[in-house]
Amino acid sequence: MYNKSMGREILVNRHHILYTRNEWNDKTLSKTLRNNRGLIVNMLSDVHNEMHKDENLWGGVPLLGKTALEYIFNNYTQTDKVLGNIAALMTLVKQTDDPDKEKFLEHVNHQLSYIRQGIVEIDKKRGHVRVGRQPTSSEDFTKNLM
Repeated sequence: MYNKSMGREILVNRHHILYTRNEWNDKTLSKTLRNNRGLIVNMLSDVHNEMHKDENLWGGVPLLGKTALEYIFNNYTQTDKVLGNIAALMTLVKQTDDPDKEKFLEHVNHQLSYIRQGIVEIDKKRGHVRVGRQPTSSEDFTKNLM
């Protein structure tokens, strides 16, 4: 990808918040959520690669049960802000009774420091690229986005 304003190339990867691919793509409902464009983050490739080397993230995001996935699918509303979409997803997961919800939330929360550091926002109309978004405080991520 080329950034006109800075005059340099930026290597970008698309990060699916819900991974591993094999596990999340196994069923239609989980595959649909995983591939929702609001839950895919454009990230600097070096930060994305570093994130996947983090042994705390190796196992992937735990796949939730059918009831929880249906609840999320039926209540999730996508916006044009990927960080807000992640916050909305986490809020919906908190409202479920899924036995793996705490592991799910912990795993997604662990991804957020990498996402904040490496997120790439692309404005194709203006030819602008903004890289990285630093957290505003040490408060819970979802409180800052709602």
